[in-house]
Amino acid sequence: MNKIICRSFLLVFSIALGCDSPSVTPLKPKLPLHILDDLKHRTDIVLPIHTRDEKWGAIDVDGNIVVQRTYDKASWGFTSDSLGLSQHCGQQGVLLTSPHQWCYVNSNGAHLIEPQFDKIWRITNLGKSLYGLDQNPLTSEFDIKVIVGPSGAFVPDYVYDPYENWNPPEGIVPHFQFTEDLIVVSSLDEKFGYADRNGKIVIPAVYEDADPFREGFAAVMKEGKKGYINKHGMNVIDCLYEKANSFDQGIASVKMQDQWHFINKDGEIVHKWPHRYTPEAFDGLSKCYDSDTKLYGYCLPSGEWKIPPLYKSARYFSRGVAGVIPNDASQSGYINQGGNLEVAVPNAKSMGFFTNGFAWIEYKNPRQDCGYINRKGEWVWLADWVKELPEVIYNQ
Repeated sequence: MNKIICRSFLLVFSIALGCDSPSVTPLKPKLPLHILDDLKHRTDIVLPIHTRDEKWGAIDVDGNIVVQRTYDKASWGFTSDSLGLSQHCGQQGVLLTSPHQWCYVNSNGAHLIEPQFDKIWRITNLGKSLYGLDQNPLTSEFDIKVIVGPSGAFVPDYVYDPYENWNPPEGIVPHFQFTEDLIVVSSLDEKFGYADRNGKIVIPAVYEDADPFREGFAAVMKEGKKGYINKHGMNVIDCLYEKANSFDQGIASVKMQDQWHFINKDGEIVHKWPHRYTPEAFDGLSKCYDSDTKLYGYCLPSGEWKIPPLYKSARYFSRGVAGVIPNDASQSGYINQGGNLEVAVPNAKSMGFFTNGFAWIEYKNPRQDCGYINRKGEWVWLADWVKELPEVIYNQ
């Protein structure tokens, strides 16, 4: 049967949201058996699209409309490297909802589902077509759904699996997204571990905090200090650090005795970070702010500038490029690690990460022109109210 798991936590200054049991009535009708049995489609890339009045549908990777824009809500996906949530990104399956109908979308098409309830505030795509559902918006900083654990793991009201494979032990709830085939989970006593796509506990929930895996290592916390484990749950770097970030190109930034360093996978310090702000490397570079020019650039783990501070707005590197907006907005676009403009997006207001091969672009004008481009700078989908095709230039 289709599973929806319900879970709530009682935090200080919060009022428990009433979830009467760890499971609710199965959704009906079930997805067709040929859909349920074809697990390879759980990771199909689908992109949400919307009308100007926020009615949602979906397209495939070629820009073909799979579902017309008639739904009230669309799932939010984690952007590249778990840097945040956005509805405007390529997702592994998309869930669309309205009060009287839900729709799960993969490359096989649209699959209609009878809704379990008519009120949904947010849908979070946890990866591999597993979804966290929330019925009520956050009402205050002390709302029960804000966090568990020091990293601020978001607690969904329900977990929905259209493929009926998610069957964890009672009280286990997923957080963040699947990385390297595992997802962070927490237990009823707010300890953290890792599970596979079926909900099977692969690494027991014994940690005070846990981050997603990256390059085979994950940062975990014990007794208030962070260290690293491997995918077998073995301790590979002792919990010595006040803070610890994910590994990137074989090194990770850690904080010890109020000083940031970069360590290798043997736990050896390879660089001392000379700046006051927190370094976090993506694709080997950390986004850095220059207080003199009040502009952003990118530093090596040594703290030296690799790309000088030239940008009033800048994203982290991901998949070899970073979205930047200089003072001259006509020179906006995605730069490579040499600082060269690889995909020019003149006068863009906002440029998303390339997530699963696609990035969402917005322009500051009365029409709010927007759409998806692929890694070559080609428009895959452009909002139908756009009157003139915005210029995007791919510099090979």
